Amino acid sequence: MNTAEDSPVRLLLLMKDTSELMVSLAYSALLYDNKDIAGEVLLLEEKMDSFYSRLKRKTLEGVSNGENVDSALVVLQIAESMETIADAALEIADVVLRDIELHPVVQMSIMDSDSVITSGVVSPSSSLVGATLGEKNLASETGMWIIAIRRERWWIYGPHEDTRLEAGDVVIAEGPPEALDRFKAVLDGREEI
Repeated sequence: MNTAEDSPVRLLLLMKDTSELMVSLAYSALLYDNKDIAGEVLLLEEKMDSFYSRLKRKTLEGVSNGENVDSALVVLQIAESMETIADAALEIADVVLRDIELHPVVQMSIMDSDSVITSGVVSPSSSLVGATLGEKNLASETGMWIIAIRRERWWIYGPHEDTRLEAGDVVIAEGPPEALDRFKAVLDGREEI
């Protein structure tokens, strides 16, 4: 019997969220030549592989317990597509990790960008520790929007106003270049909001 956390549907949703985040981060790592963000893509790929293995096992167990074979095939095909997308995101991030020179067209798009994506760690001295994103109005106060949080081994995708931040959280945020310094200062505990 599947637990709700390890059910094929739950695993498919985790794969969907993870592959979407990987594509966004890989593209951003490439645009901003950011090895930290490219490294996060590599970590997410390992997570994605784990989800994919667990999903295949749970789906096949379901079939052996009498679940519909056609439905299982659809689940496996969708999962394989998401795994392919995740692998492609890793290939994009690998360009940054290996210091491959960008094509001139990509370099031109970097110059036209009005947004940056960054990662940072919530310092124990930050005013964000123990507060929710809504309580601190982080996006309004800093101009940077948190799109994901890594807490130890787990990821929180699309955090909302009730998401509480903890010391040591790795946050991925997006916003205008001019907001970056203040955002980093708040994360580091050099400024309060």
